[in-house]
Amino acid sequence: GDLGPFNPGLPVEVPVWLAINLKQRQKCRLIPPEWMDVGKLEEIRDQERKEDTFTPMPSPYYMELTKLLLN
Repeated sequence: GDLGPFNPGLPVEVPVWLAINLKQRQKCRLIPPEWMDVGKLEEIRDQERKEDTFTPMPSPYYMELTKLLLN
C-alpha cells in the first residue's frame, strides 16, 4: 500500500514492520499501545489475581508485539 508522506511531529499509525524499521534508522519515535501502560498492566494483573478464570489478553499477539517493541 501507499504510506506517507509523513509530517514531522505528527503521530501516524503504520504497520509494525515499518515502525520498527524507521526506529532502527532513528527516523521516528514509537508510541506503545495503550495496553502496554504500567497502570493498565497492573489492572490486568490484579484482575487476574481476583478471578478464578483466566483474564483475556489485551491483544492476540501481545507476546510478539512486546518483544519487538522492547528490543
